Amino acid sequence: MKFSIDQEIFAKWPEARLGVVVVLGVDNTRGGEESVRLLTQEEEKAKTLTELPLEDIRPWRQAYEDFGASSKKYLSSIESLLTRVVARKSLPDINPLVNFYNYTSLKYKLPFGGEDLDKVVGDIELTFAEGTEKGVYLGGEKEETCLKGEVIYKDAVGFICRRWNWREADRTKLTKDTKNLVMVAEILTDNREKELSLAVGEFAKLAEEVLGGRTKLFILDTGNPVVGVDFLTGTKTADSLKTKEKG
Repeated sequence: MKFSIDQEIFAKWPEARLGVVVVLGVDNTRGGEESVRLLTQEEEKAKTLTELPLEDIRPWRQAYEDFGASSKKYLSSIESLLTRVVARKSLPDINPLVNFYNYTSLKYKLPFGGEDLDKVVGDIELTFAEGTEKGVYLGGEKEETCLKGEVIYKDAVGFICRRWNWREADRTKLTKDTKNLVMVAEILTDNREKELSLAVGEFAKLAEEVLGGRTKLFILDTGNPVVGVDFLTGTKTADSLKTKEKG
């Protein structure tokens, strides 16, 4: 599997960086109590805020406007998360992996998301949409099509996250059955490099020590836009597609 960033992304956001954690062989039925404890701990800290930390979310608002998405209508994942918590709304206990990345996202105030590598097909790329990429949103039923020019993560089948980090695809979501995954944290400015490194490092440690996974960490930037991982993606999605074809 390759994970890459289109160089056109750097032409518009030269300081953009991704912290990528590939995790193989996790047991996502373990660590439920620990994941809830950490998430609740960070929620309580965030609930003491009287307003959103604009210094952390303003770059994402500008980026959304830059690629044609209203930052008032579409919130980056970190603004959405913080908005909910600051409003004293508790986050749901979904599963340990999701709890851990929500915890890490809140703690370091960075967008953070993940995909099940057995449901991804082929390689993953962060790029500008051609306007033909399709998929179903997380928890949705209707197939949607990307708008030309919006920033997306995509694989060989379609989008896996729209408007950079606004809404993930249902097809590649993390569940209790997830064994192999990729987690991504994102920054747009150089002054958040330390937080990015700490965030992916802490998530990797939790995945190893609590869930029993094996991890590899990468930082993708303008000088290192592509990484290769010795893993064949798509076994679950491929099986699902074959079943649909037979039916």
